[in-house]
Amino acid sequence: HCRALSGHCWGPIAPNPRSTQEPFLVADVLGDPRGTPSAACETCAWHRAALASSGHLLDVAGCVTLPRMVARTLALGLLGCLCFVAQSTDVFVMLALDTVTNSGDLTDASGLKTQLQQLKSGNVDGIMVDVWWGVTEPTPKSYKFDGYKQLLEMCKDIGLKMQLVTSFHMCGGNVGDACDIPLPEFVSTQADIWYKDQAGHEDKEYISLFADNVSIEGRTPLQ
Repeated sequence: HCRALSGHCWGPIAPNPRSTQEPFLVADVLGDPRGTPSAACETCAWHRAALASSGHLLDVAGCVTLPRMVARTLALGLLGCLCFVAQSTDVFVMLALDTVTNSGDLTDASGLKTQLQQLKSGNVDGIMVDVWWGVTEPTPKSYKFDGYKQLLEMCKDIGLKMQLVTSFHMCGGNVGDACDIPLPEFVSTQADIWYKDQAGHEDKEYISLFADNVSIEGRTPLQ
């Protein structure tokens, strides 16, 4: 049997046990410490023809490289990776949790505008901000989005995109937290809709999933 073949192909070529007419690389281009590259290709014309007919690619020296299907798959994969890298990815910066106060207004409209302009000058694509349930629905079915609307107009004027994340949990309220945004009062006063520990202590940071169909002020959490 011939030995392969050039500096980038390793190991001997042997007949495929499934077919006496289809050679294959015992130690392929992934590398095999037992294989040794030859300085010059010793493959005879018969083997080159056999390899080509069995679906292997030969380089300019007539040496075995990769099966056609494998090479084609690798080429397409590489092309896909290059296209993925070439596509730009938008960069969004998360704003402070208390960008909008508990009363529904911007905490510092002037300072926030300056910060947004700086982000724009740094080629940031947009910002992300939490839309707190405890801020936007102070009473059942009565909504207040004034601060968020003002922020939206700022971003529009500056040329920033805006992602709104609906946050149905409380924010902060623990020792050392700078932000404290509870759930709406009409929710937090409800009983038996909370997670409990084994001692029966309720955690009112978020309505329990088991209460999805429990009516609260005329509607369920899912509604």
